[in-house]
Amino acid sequence: MALVLLVVAGYLSFFKNKKTGESLSGKEKGFLSSFLEKNQNDKDNDGLKDWEENLWKTDLNNPDTDGDGALDGEETRTGRDPLKAGPDDLMENKFSASASSSKNNFSDNESSLTDNFSKQFFSEYLKLREEGGIDESDKEKLINSFMESVQNEPIGDYQTYKISDIKIIDDNSAVAARRYGNQVGKVLDNFKNLTGNEMDIMRAALEEDKPEELSKLNLFASAYRKSADDFLKIQCPPSFSQTHLDLINSFLAVEYAVVQAQKIFDDPIRAMQGIKLYFDQGKKIIEIFSKMGAEFEKKDVYFGSDEPGSNLLQYF
Repeated sequence: MALVLLVVAGYLSFFKNKKTGESLSGKEKGFLSSFLEKNQNDKDNDGLKDWEENLWKTDLNNPDTDGDGALDGEETRTGRDPLKAGPDDLMENKFSASASSSKNNFSDNESSLTDNFSKQFFSEYLKLREEGGIDESDKEKLINSFMESVQNEPIGDYQTYKISDIKIIDDNSAVAARRYGNQVGKVLDNFKNLTGNEMDIMRAALEEDKPEELSKLNLFASAYRKSADDFLKIQCPPSFSQTHLDLINSFLAVEYAVVQAQKIFDDPIRAMQGIKLYFDQGKKIIEIFSKMGAEFEKKDVYFGSDEPGSNLLQYF
């Protein structure tokens, strides 16, 4: 997973709430810790961290990939090619020799967001080495610059609806509000048979190195899509129209985010964008339900434990 560490290194600021300064939640930190721990080490003790080995395409499990008796890290520091056995392995121009070489597997056919950013990052990484070496401070600056570029990259398009797309009825009574709340609560039953949660599934897949575990996320993506479709069929009182529209669009955004998150092994940058969208929209959904709760209270509408609307109480 090329550049996984770099994505994670910028993730704290990526998720930082700039308005409130609110830090990551425990669940977010737990996921990131697993992600970071898996990629920040020097597994074969050759002087190259695992994420750097991904850039050079050296063997994570072999400290001397080309078998010439020199550690991979030492070779890269002294301008030698870690993929070509010495003694004739000097790279006269490390930038041009390595950045354009087919051995780095950056083919013109690769189109993932991670592949594209890998090319850019590796070029800058090698330039810094040519200019006199690269220390931890240089790496940090490069990572920060890289993350700014990643954050500015559009996340992609997902379906959204307009206010004219939802069914608004001409009834703002408490009776209509209760009926509406029970219908919304019933839709949330789409999630009642799902076990675990999305981030736990992703963390387990990463810790156990089992990409196949990510297929479990399909059930969650389907539940968000079905719920958005079901919400769209509900007749909504005027006073709930905007929150209802926001709810539909947020569920569609989370569905898209969960699908993108499944790319964590193949396109980690795109996946991390999806994860950011997932957490952002999760917080927004809580805010939406909170506004709904305030409107129900305003209309003096409360739901008993035997009503589907009681599913909403956990969000109020």
